[in-house]
Amino acid sequence: KNIKVEVQFGVESCSPEMLNIMKKTKQPEKFLQRFLEISHIMSEKKVLHRANLIFNHPGETRRTLDETFSFIETELKNKDSYLIWIYHRYMHFPGCELDSNMEYYSRKFGSQFLKPEWWKSEEDQYEASMQFVPSSDLAGDNIYLWDKMVREHTEALKSSLSRKAFRFAANKYFLDWKDDPRYV
Repeated sequence: KNIKVEVQFGVESCSPEMLNIMKKTKQPEKFLQRFLEISHIMSEKKVLHRANLIFNHPGETRRTLDETFSFIETELKNKDSYLIWIYHRYMHFPGCELDSNMEYYSRKFGSQFLKPEWWKSEEDQYEASMQFVPSSDLAGDNIYLWDKMVREHTEALKSSLSRKAFRFAANKYFLDWKDDPRYV
């Protein structure tokens, strides 16, 4: 039978430094290499899968963004891929390790928690949870550098995908891709 499935991987970052900061793994290079191995097998078997990324996590810098996008660029050379890259901004949650240690991240990286108790406010709580400066390096005009970098890679993100993966991504994640001639 043809089972419709999408496997999701919480990769979070492709920067070894960020993976350490996030406490995702103690062996970031091995973690990323193993992800690639599994992803390549899944693409060979035509299994849709996605890598979830979090940008602007406390400690993110231009260098860590460059590391992540360099890793992604290498993977985008693989055509007919079934790997969909999905990205989100860091969201701050009450009671998490970062919430308990805001002072550390502020001191070490220059992180700024602009709405540290967003859940107590009357404003849009979803948006307020992301009111954050990841580091002194990504403050001011650089705060959305990750988004600019994603947009610069959109064409490569699209063209690396198999037809099936492209259509799936357009229907589920990137509705504006339906205007692309490859959607038909």
